[in-house]
Amino acid sequence: MSIRVKLSILSILAMLILLLNLFALKFAENKELQLAEEAQLRYLSFQLADEFRQTSQDLTRLGRSYVVTGDERYKDAYWEIVDWRSGKIPRPDYVHKELKPGETIVQTELMKSLGFTIQELDLLARAGQFSNDLIATETQAMESIEQGLIAEGPFQADEGETVQAFASRILFDDNYHSEVDKIMAPVSEFFSALDRRTANTLEESKAEAHLWRNISSAFSFAIWAIVAVILYFTMQSILNPLKKAAEAMSDISEGDGDLTQRLSHHGESEISDLAKAFNAFANHIQSLVQELHNTFGNIGHSSEQLSSTAQDTDQAVQQQQKMLNKLHTDIDNLVPTVKSIASDAQSAAADAQESNKEAQQAITVVNGSIDDIQLLSQNIRSAADVVSELASNTNDIGSVIDVIRGIADQTNLLALNAAIESARAGEQGKGFAVVADEVRQLAQRTQDSTQEIQNMIEKLQHGAQKAVGSMTQSAEQAIASAENANSAGQSLERITSAISEISTKNQAIAKASDEQSETILSVQNSVDHIQQQVANTSAGSEKTTQNSHKTQALTEQASQLISRFKV
Repeated sequence: MSIRVKLSILSILAMLILLLNLFALKFAENKELQLAEEAQLRYLSFQLADEFRQTSQDLTRLGRSYVVTGDERYKDAYWEIVDWRSGKIPRPDYVHKELKPGETIVQTELMKSLGFTIQELDLLARAGQFSNDLIATETQAMESIEQGLIAEGPFQADEGETVQAFASRILFDDNYHSEVDKIMAPVSEFFSALDRRTANTLEESKAEAHLWRNISSAFSFAIWAIVAVILYFTMQSILNPLKKAAEAMSDISEGDGDLTQRLSHHGESEISDLAKAFNAFANHIQSLVQELHNTFGNIGHSSEQLSSTAQDTDQAVQQQQKMLNKLHTDIDNLVPTVKSIASDAQSAAADAQESNKEAQQAITVVNGSIDDIQLLSQNIRSAADVVSELASNTNDIGSVIDVIRGIADQTNLLALNAAIESARAGEQGKGFAVVADEVRQLAQRTQDSTQEIQNMIEKLQHGAQKAVGSMTQSAEQAIASAENANSAGQSLERITSAISEISTKNQAIAKASDEQSETILSVQNSVDHIQQQVANTSAGSEKTTQNSHKTQALTEQASQLISRFKV
């Protein structure tokens, strides 16, 4: 079950209990209001009962006062009480403010409106009946005083008894007091019944209000318990796993960059999904760092091999430079020899008249020329072999350059992949992005350098091919010169028989020597060109070595950055 569902269930349960708590509080408030109303009703009931008792006592007091004094005010006050109690006139203002002062209402009806029970009303009715009986006595006494004679009523005057004595007797004798006690007896019983009923009602309302207050307290405790459960569940299911996730992310982003950190996960909650996603991300980053570490190791190894190859190439080029210098020196030495041959041939033509001595000298010179030409041919062939080897080496350099270009392309691709992965990683991948950008720029500069070297090598190969062609032609010409010299030697052997033929041959030799001199100069120019190409190749090899060292340094720097992560 997911955290959202669990929290939703607990929240719904808390809301239900809260609603029940509000209902209980409302019910308790209603009961407390009812309790207050019952208390007020009890108070008004006692006030009304006391009003009944007090008015009964007032009637007795006013009736007696009138009989004794004859003051009309007592009689008027007496009948006023009787009238407003019976609902004939409005109730006076001095009654309690909650007992409808100024309204015309029978006192018993007011008692009913306050909820007096039938038993209580019966008691008051008995008291009222006794009071009415007493009013009849009091009325007879007051009318007798007012009329000056014995009025009709429940009592009869004694023989010879005056009106004043009669009125006083019936209001002050034991019978009158007995009637007053009859009135007070049901009134007292009424007060007791009213007190019991209202007290019980108050206690019941108080008990019910207390009960609903307790229920509300129980619901409040339940709500707090659920809140505590939610907080505990939040701590255990959300905050603690999030704290562990934050600690794991801190271990990755700080210190040694521990990419072996993993989060434990159980169930199918959102935190479990977060832990799974974090573990998958950590696995991906760990694999990526391992691949980058291996890749930079391969790049460093390739850079070392490239540097070693460039150094070997530079050494081979320097060796070729030495050989070309020697070839240049040999050619420089060959030119005077050829010129000397031409001079000797011209002298032989001029001195054709000389006999065998000159012929023998000419044969000797020709034989020397043959040896020199053969040596020249061998040197030209050696130079052609060197140039061919140079062309072969440039092809090997081209292969190495292809390897370097492939490594640069692979490095550029890896840098691009690293940049993409670092972009996915967000803030944590900024360091990878900087290193990947530096590696990509280095790969681009390596590609540019390899392209420049490739262009130079192509020029060198083209020049080498031309040099090989020229040297091959020179070798052929040297062979032809050797054959001509041989023919000249044979001619010299026959010098004694054909001076003119010797002269012709010497002229041919002189001409051939001139041509040979020109050919040697052409070979010398070709060698100079090859030396220039070799120098360019040496410079390119040196630049390749420098780029290899720079690539190796950047690779080591990137490897050091990556080695900070624990994989």
